[in-house]
Amino acid sequence: MATKRAARSSLVRSNAFSYDGLRAAYSKALRQAMAEKRTLGTFTPEFAPVEGASWKLNGLDPGTYTVEWWDTTCGTVMVRDTLTVTADGATLAFPPFARDLAFKIKPA
Repeated sequence: MATKRAARSSLVRSNAFSYDGLRAAYSKALRQAMAEKRTLGTFTPEFAPVEGASWKLNGLDPGTYTVEWWDTTCGTVMVRDTLTVTADGATLAFPPFARDLAFKIKPA
């Protein structure tokens, strides 16, 4: 089977991960700490879960593939899915995630 790269058609993105989104979250946490007359200490932003995201894939040979969804914090596979690719491509449905996620696609 020839190796092909999937076409980069779109990105799954949340503005909460942007510099401005993080700066706004930090400012909100700092204002809350000041209102409670305490120091902020370590700032760890909380991200809203991403649900229902998908990505249209083109450029893969028709067939069946295994998709591994990786937890990038732990470095472990969270879920394994089966993806069927036709001549029209396929739609990859992302599992819910809160911060970031990686995936690996390989022939089944």
